[in-house]
Amino acid sequence: MKYQEFRKLWAIVEPSGYEKFLSYEYKKISGVYEGKKRTLVLLHMFGVSILSDPRFDLIFYTPADRETDEHCHRLMKPPKKQSGYS
Repeated sequence: MKYQEFRKLWAIVEPSGYEKFLSYEYKKISGVYEGKKRTLVLLHMFGVSILSDPRFDLIFYTPADRETDEHCHRLMKPPKKQSGYS
């Protein structure tokens, strides 16, 4: 690793009194779409610290309403076929 001081500190950093297991937030993401300010998506957000190393979190977003769910599905497209040998 290039930065030896970071490497040394990384090994000893521990949160003191860490007790929170799961966090939850409701996200309302707004923006300008087709010239009008609108709510674009509504999401439930869950965060969980990795038990073996609470310096890291896993974040999981899930749609909070039908419109957001349908919008997310429209964003997912099947992968393009690649040319060449398979």
